[in-house]
Amino acid sequence: MQIKLNGKNIEVRDKCVIKELLSLEKNVHMICAAFVNNVVKSLQYTLSEGDEVRFIDIKHEVGYKIYENTTLFIFSKALHDVCPGKDVDVKYSLGGGIYCEFDNGLPITKNDIKNIKERMQSIIDAKIPVKKHRLTTRQADRALNYNKANKTSTERFVNSKFINLYEIDGYFGYFYTKMLDNTGMAEYFDVIEQYPGCVVMSIDDNTFDKKKTYIPQPNLFNEFQSYSEWCSRLDVIDVTSLNRIITEGQASIDNLITVCEARHEQTIHSIAEAICNDKNIKLILITGPSCAGKTTTSKRLRAHLISKGLFPLTIGTDDYFVNRDKTPLDEFGNKDFESIYALDLDEFNNNLKDLMAGKETKVPVYDFIEGRRADERKVLKLEEGSPLIVEGIHGLNEILTKDIARENKCKIYINDLTDLNVDQYNRIPTSDVRLIRRIVRDSFMRGHDALATISMWQSVRRGEHMNIFPYSNEADFVFNTSLAYELAVLKKYAEPALKAISNESEYYYEARRLLGFLSFFLPIENESAIYTNSLLREFIGGSVFEKL
Repeated sequence: MQIKLNGKNIEVRDKCVIKELLSLEKNVHMICAAFVNNVVKSLQYTLSEGDEVRFIDIKHEVGYKIYENTTLFIFSKALHDVCPGKDVDVKYSLGGGIYCEFDNGLPITKNDIKNIKERMQSIIDAKIPVKKHRLTTRQADRALNYNKANKTSTERFVNSKFINLYEIDGYFGYFYTKMLDNTGMAEYFDVIEQYPGCVVMSIDDNTFDKKKTYIPQPNLFNEFQSYSEWCSRLDVIDVTSLNRIITEGQASIDNLITVCEARHEQTIHSIAEAICNDKNIKLILITGPSCAGKTTTSKRLRAHLISKGLFPLTIGTDDYFVNRDKTPLDEFGNKDFESIYALDLDEFNNNLKDLMAGKETKVPVYDFIEGRRADERKVLKLEEGSPLIVEGIHGLNEILTKDIARENKCKIYINDLTDLNVDQYNRIPTSDVRLIRRIVRDSFMRGHDALATISMWQSVRRGEHMNIFPYSNEADFVFNTSLAYELAVLKKYAEPALKAISNESEYYYEARRLLGFLSFFLPIENESAIYTNSLLREFIGGSVFEKL
């Protein structure tokens, strides 16, 4: 039988599984799955004539997720063994790892963590096969109930005849990613105390030869916990609970939308109040990753400040780019437009100081076609007593506003910190929600197809990890732009865009993955209850701010 491996035609035996091909590749211990015709398959997958195979190692985003989720599965198995009657809720990413809690709300103690780590190590040392089972819904329920404390529901699989479960030595779990071939492959891990839960760390995604180091993020942790408690009170904690509200009818849907929007409004109001009450604040810096909702948030905040008698002036950092031939280079020798040193920091700070002093100021205009500063300038003047608003990716970095005293700044970090997960094991990464927001916005409002958006996403994410996330603890306020109902709305826009990606594309696997978890959501068809000033309107259209 002939297949194509990493672009080369080779002969293999009939019913060959991917694992048998590992001898043909260097660094075998790094390979955890493979693309077969642009679809992710486990190492146990049986190949067919003409298949095109590309190995996936843990340096690839897919491979890293496989490693991370296998580590979580081992953690869950270890917890089941050493803390009988307790189970885990996998919550959200934090400090480079995944924050988890006991599902019964009891704190995870230092002794619990010690015992769990020891059991995890023994499971890894034993190199236990991670088995995949294709079961009926009834069989899956029976297997999951065998875990006793496991509360994973198969309710969301109503349209499926079969469910794929994974098993480690009699312990079952559902994961919508693939798993490593055996537990011994997840050799790098750690479990860090973060009261009332813990953070599960996997392999370092820079060196790939050690466990990852935990970086505390108290601002994000506090916001996540607050939002999680709020969602629990609404009884919107996972896909199943959201779907129940949707099936109750339009009145329940409209009520959920109204309450979520009210929370956003209250948060922006509180931030505006704090700014008005602090006479030292002259500069408001707003930052956050792609599609977090910075544009709408800054405009809503400005409207609140105007209603309180302040008349802020908004300026961007894009006009302060240095001429293109002066742009710094990245590690690959390419122009790094996301570097803070791609900006003329001295002129930016001089203009800020002049504006804050009430002076009429000539600010630059950048010609992006020519790649240089234009000859003409804009003349701006700030009303006395009013603040400046600056929106940009470097807002939390003190270097950006190096000449402005810290007491004169208000730093606001914005992100979609979703608490809505698929179930107790399968979290929805905040980056996935932002990616879907961007796919919808780009496809229906900017004329870019989903393939173009997905193909540049990893580059966008690298910039966020370098220039935004490390400074989150510098924020005075964290505004969580997540809306509990949003994926049920975005679903109907995102699915057609994702389905348009051909199976011949190298990003077909990502389209399938996103379609896979969107399939769990019931759609919200009637959008009439979504406010025209809603942050979601930035992505689906109809925003009152579109022409402002």
